[in-house]
Amino acid sequence: MTRHFRVTESGVNGPDGEIRVGTIIPVKLKKGQPVPDALVNKVEETDEGGVPVAVINPAEGGGPVGSAAERQAILRELTMKLGDEDFAKGGEPKVDSLNEVLEEGEPFTAEERDALWPGIRDEVMTARAAG
Repeated sequence: MTRHFRVTESGVNGPDGEIRVGTIIPVKLKKGQPVPDALVNKVEETDEGGVPVAVINPAEGGGPVGSAAERQAILRELTMKLGDEDFAKGGEPKVDSLNEVLEEGEPFTAEERDALWPGIRDEVMTARAAG
């Protein structure tokens, strides 16, 4: 089955180099196959009406309550409350630290954090550096 995605972030590479933001690309996937990791948080799936749908692979057994964009906004907000010690060597926020400052709602899992973090990493790190 071919699904169509609109590129929304830079960093999506094709056979001839980086694909421009706004380009619609076809991706052949088998039924139930997740979106390739290289596209998560960098594309929007378009249905036949051209309506964008957030692309995120939910955790097994269903995903958290809220859209990917809502959960990403919560993740962004929480990371601004963390100290430097609350980030792993790879630069991602520690899940335990995120869930400690989460006042309400569904706790984050490592899988969800890993899916959402690349889309906001640069923005968050720049904001944290600025103070």
